[in-house]
Amino acid sequence: VREQIDLARAQAGLPPLPAAATAVATAPALLQVAVSVAPELTQRLPADTPVSVQVRDLDGSPMPVAAYRLRLDQLPAQVPLDDRNSVMPGQPLSRHARVQISARIAVSGSASRSDGDIQTAAQTVSVGDGAPVALHLQP
Repeated sequence: VREQIDLARAQAGLPPLPAAATAVATAPALLQVAVSVAPELTQRLPADTPVSVQVRDLDGSPMPVAAYRLRLDQLPAQVPLDDRNSVMPGQPLSRHARVQISARIAVSGSASRSDGDIQTAAQTVSVGDGAPVALHLQP
């Protein structure tokens, strides 16, 4: 679109628009998560098996505060989580002081928990303290 606008302006005898900023400032990650998987799982499951990192409030609500989806073949991965990963617009990750975080391989392919899914134990962490969180998926 930008090229078309500049072309139209040139045809009208006008200068092109000023250069747009190429970099967008992003907020630093509130949580840094290292997700890894046991080799036997990568050998046993399809490469496109969904993996999710889920952040939940300490109140035990079933709805996650934030989530991040990947595929099994993308592991190991460093996952930065911030307010853009929040699930509910009125409840950004930054509003929570402490949360529980876990990772799950959805063996069934469903976003909902199913029998046979492989999940890490939930870890309680402080949001925004910069401490990395390691989650290892194993049978």
